[in-house]
Amino acid sequence: MFSTPTVAGEVVLIGSCAGTFYAFDKRTGQARWSYNIHQDGNQTSFHGNPLITEQLILIGTDKSCASDGIGHIYAFNKGTGAVRWKYRTSGTPTDIALLRSTVYAASFRGELVALDIADGHLLWNFSTGSLNPNCQMPSSPVIVGDRVFYAGLDGVLYSFDGVSGKLRWKHDLGRRITTKLSVVENSLYLGTSASRLLRISAEDGQIQSEFSVPAIPEGRILVGDSVLYVLLEDGHAGYFISTDINLSHILWTQKAEREWSSEWPRLWNRMLLVGNCRGEFTAFRSSDGAPQWSDKLKGCIRSIGTDGDAGDIFIGVQEGTVRTPHPRYTINLKGNKLTSLRDWTPG
Repeated sequence: MFSTPTVAGEVVLIGSCAGTFYAFDKRTGQARWSYNIHQDGNQTSFHGNPLITEQLILIGTDKSCASDGIGHIYAFNKGTGAVRWKYRTSGTPTDIALLRSTVYAASFRGELVALDIADGHLLWNFSTGSLNPNCQMPSSPVIVGDRVFYAGLDGVLYSFDGVSGKLRWKHDLGRRITTKLSVVENSLYLGTSASRLLRISAEDGQIQSEFSVPAIPEGRILVGDSVLYVLLEDGHAGYFISTDINLSHILWTQKAEREWSSEWPRLWNRMLLVGNCRGEFTAFRSSDGAPQWSDKLKGCIRSIGTDGDAGDIFIGVQEGTVRTPHPRYTINLKGNKLTSLRDWTPG
């Protein structure tokens, strides 16, 4: 389960890698509705996180980089799960971004699409024309003001007018972009394969600051109160660092014996939650990175969601049985497990 468990009111939303999207009652774990995407073609996975509006839940699907695979962008009715509309793609593993009445998403094949949220018809699209032989995960588009920003698989950062799709500027970074884009006010943050973090002006694409880190930044950069939290990988060990918002210095560093498998650190009750593929689930104090507690689950931890700062924790595991000290419930999604925790006490 790569997509982050997401709470929307009284339900928790889950995209299973077995090909079904679910809305569960967050208190009991009972399914309120579900949708099997296999009925719409050769697709199996949800890699991005859902976008939730007043009436809709929007999410993309894919079959990784399979040559015969497809994907869709779905708009589900929030209450019933009925499909309001769906738009076929070559595979959409990214989050969905929203600017007024337009939604944006990207594909494994380097295409950015803009769709009308009312009925899903295509407004404009853009393709980098670059190949993706290593099946790299594309970055999700993000919004600043009236512009949409897209980090291409070609190592170029693009800025478009959100309405017309006109290219405002582009900046060739000369390296593979390895993280999702994060936004703070009028600045974009990203990491590259050169083991560097960059802060880039959304106005003109110029680099505002650049900072070398101990390994390659991966996943999503979490933005806190004037700080950043970033997971790093060097092929063997995993690093977890915090930097100031200006990328001038590292505030603290934690090194682990193995890489983290959860896509990003999750902030919960002034702690940061991360997990790895050995089921090790750890909480670090956000202020200084000091370990607070850890526990061992069964399986590869891929996603961690929460219901507010001190509410339930939802852990998505790729395989195996999840065992926790005090689970409210565990849901088996045909090989993918979701466990809901309340009043967590590490064992």
